[in-house]
Amino acid sequence: NPKAQQALAQTAELLRADVEYLELAASDLLQRAMSPIADNPQVNFQLPVKLNRRILREAPLALQRRSMRQLLQQILPSAPSFESVEKLTSLIVAPNRSQTDPFPGGAIGRVEHPSIILDIKF
Repeated sequence: NPKAQQALAQTAELLRADVEYLELAASDLLQRAMSPIADNPQVNFQLPVKLNRRILREAPLALQRRSMRQLLQQILPSAPSFESVEKLTSLIVAPNRSQTDPFPGGAIGRVEHPSIILDIKF
């Protein structure tokens, strides 16, 4: 059915544009939330990573999740699972000193108010 095919193609294009926008917004959120650690003024995706929870908390959950997925994609040895993304996202509102169990590769996230620190050893 040509009309159904056209409708599906239009819907796919709308969804592609939505995903592109959400990915850019999540990337911007992640860049704003990341802070340099210690004497290193550079903000990068190498461990340790320090995230400002106040900035993350202001964003909608969908952007929080996408930002945490983008971060984990950069630091984990394999693609992050839904559980890994949720585990890190939960630290945005978790009490001080909360921490995750290890992610693949050994990284652990912990809350050091007002930040989330993601690192290998503590």
